[in-house]
Amino acid sequence: MPDYELELAGIGTVAVTEKRGMRSLRMRISPKGQVLVSVPPRVPHDYVEKFILDRRDWILDNLPKNQPVIINGGYFAGNVKLVIREGAVSRSRSAMMQSNLIIHLKGIYDPINKTQQEYIEKKILLAMNTLAERTLLPRLEELATRSDHKFNQAYVKPLISRWGSCDSNQNIILNTYLVQVPKILQDYVIYHELTHTKHMHHGKEFWSHMASLQPSYKLYRSMLKKYQTAIVMTENPSEP
Repeated sequence: MPDYELELAGIGTVAVTEKRGMRSLRMRISPKGQVLVSVPPRVPHDYVEKFILDRRDWILDNLPKNQPVIINGGYFAGNVKLVIREGAVSRSRSAMMQSNLIIHLKGIYDPINKTQQEYIEKKILLAMNTLAERTLLPRLEELATRSDHKFNQAYVKPLISRWGSCDSNQNIILNTYLVQVPKILQDYVIYHELTHTKHMHHGKEFWSHMASLQPSYKLYRSMLKKYQTAIVMTENPSEP
């Protein structure tokens, strides 16, 4: 929960969180368009407000143009089809059958029913997480062996502000939403985190090592910026 909120003309509600140990102000935008600011404790509100207003153009340029839409019969994670069925069931339930996520709803499907939408999004994310475990983790093992890197444990989980992480114990986390991006960009993130097992920083040595693994890493890093850490549905199947 934020510590306080600011209402700013042309921007809307900004959630501000005070965090111990921070030395500077940071801003990000959530996949649903919420402007989030983290600040050191006791920074004056007027200073925080000026920090936000000075970056108004950046905020407007980076707000999501379209909110994620649940499409019955649409596709997520490339070629997984969402099938929503209405019927006289005692409770809503879901099941994966081949490349279909079938959701049986109790009652009639209502696209503007918030409870239904949250239930469907939860099931989609669960399916994506399972897919990520089956595809990303074996690929991590493969690339680590091929490039002579070692790591401790690896997990997948939905992250908002980053595509992956590697801690000082060489535990790697890969973002569930990576199943929605092209495989070459998945490899970029994997190599990025594997490089952190040797260089726990983003200095010259880190990027030199990345270049030895992926000579075109700068291109892939730029390409990755257009993808969202959120559920993205399309009307037609595609290979991520």
